[in-house]
Amino acid sequence: MSSVVNFGPTIKKIRNSLGETQRQFADRFGKVQSIVADWESGKKRPKHEDVLKIAELGNIDVSELYGSELEQETSVPDHFGEQEKASLSTLKRIRNQIAKGIVTDIPKERIPFVVDALDKEIRAIEDSTDEEK
Repeated sequence: MSSVVNFGPTIKKIRNSLGETQRQFADRFGKVQSIVADWESGKKRPKHEDVLKIAELGNIDVSELYGSELEQETSVPDHFGEQEKASLSTLKRIRNQIAKGIVTDIPKERIPFVVDALDKEIRAIEDSTDEEK
């Protein structure tokens, strides 16, 4: 199970509103076209710094990109043990609060690194627990 938020439809909508191909959009981020294709298909999730830029390009709030996915991301599968449920729920809540700008004591330039580190830890917990099923 993965906690990857699918920004795909919103990214594609923003890119199309700019009248850009995937390659042109990728150039804005110093990425290759296949990365944007992966973002749009949901295969990969943009790093938080890219999410911030996507939101800016689309003239939307970052929370609109996360949308209802933020609530969904905080859910924990039933098969998790109590310790995994507590850890995962806490990590997801903290990650979402940081991403939405609720936590303000982290320097702005560090937020992408903190969010990415939390995402990796969340995936590691989910992956290890899924393997134990």
